[in-house]
Amino acid sequence: MATSLMNSTSVTSEKQREQYASDGFTVIRNLIPLDKVLAVRELMMEILEGGHDWPASHFQILDPSIYKNKKGSFVPLGIQQPAKQSKVFASIADHPRLQAAMSELLGGEVSRYTDQALIKSTYIKEEQGGATFYHQDSYYWRIEPHLGC
Repeated sequence: MATSLMNSTSVTSEKQREQYASDGFTVIRNLIPLDKVLAVRELMMEILEGGHDWPASHFQILDPSIYKNKKGSFVPLGIQQPAKQSKVFASIADHPRLQAAMSELLGGEVSRYTDQALIKSTYIKEEQGGATFYHQDSYYWRIEPHLGC
């Protein structure tokens, strides 16, 4: 889904755009409405506990011989393309303010290449268990880093 550069009301500040240009990241508080964020959180907790009928191809899972959820099923660590399965996820992945922010940061039209969600599971007790630091996945997606947000 594409959006035009610099809508009538900017989502990002000049300082945020400068930080993104120099550091490769910025924080935009309250970008997505809280009700949508809470709905995704609730759905992710249901998914973590096996409350879904999604195809296994949507999940990155922890070793099922070690980690099981309360239902005895696998523990998902990542969800690939959740917006294809759920309107709740799509409401964030395709949110106009998110698209506008990416357009402003990247300086042109944007489209969603893919979407994913990570679950920081309480089932992982090891040090550094599931820790993911800020990074860009464009290396894996075979696009130039400056083209991804």
